[in-house]
Amino acid sequence: MIYLKEHELFTLKDLDTALQGMNEKAGAINADMKKASARMKVITGIQNAVADCQTHKAVHDKYIKIGWKIRKEAYVESHKDELTAFNKAYRILKKHGADLNVDLKALQKEYDGLRTTHADLKEQLAAVNEELKPMKDIRYWVCLLYTSPSPRDTR
Repeated sequence: MIYLKEHELFTLKDLDTALQGMNEKAGAINADMKKASARMKVITGIQNAVADCQTHKAVHDKYIKIGWKIRKEAYVESHKDELTAFNKAYRILKKHGADLNVDLKALQKEYDGLRTTHADLKEQLAAVNEELKPMKDIRYWVCLLYTSPSPRDTR
């Protein structure tokens, strides 16, 4: 009762409205967290792909320079893992609109900013959930109180 008076929730409609507002706020924060997390995953993928391409670039360049089909096939057999890793990494870069000349420092700076934003959003979500929990508990008990059978109905 004290909680309801402190938050000026005098009717069930007030409680439901407050619950809906808090749920929407939590949903918006959660959506922003997912967006930041997805971009962080993309940045990590680009960074790893650049590293893989740079590691296996010499093997790929040598493969491109081979002119004879039989020699190319033999080279592919002996360097299959390196060429596969290079091609996979190159496809990842193209998928995200990047290439080997991508500015890794700028990507790292963006990643650090997103990580900070994600941590801030996580704190905000924890605060909203902390505020939301008592409202949900009260709503649960109110619903339970009004939907359970009365002692007179059980005879």
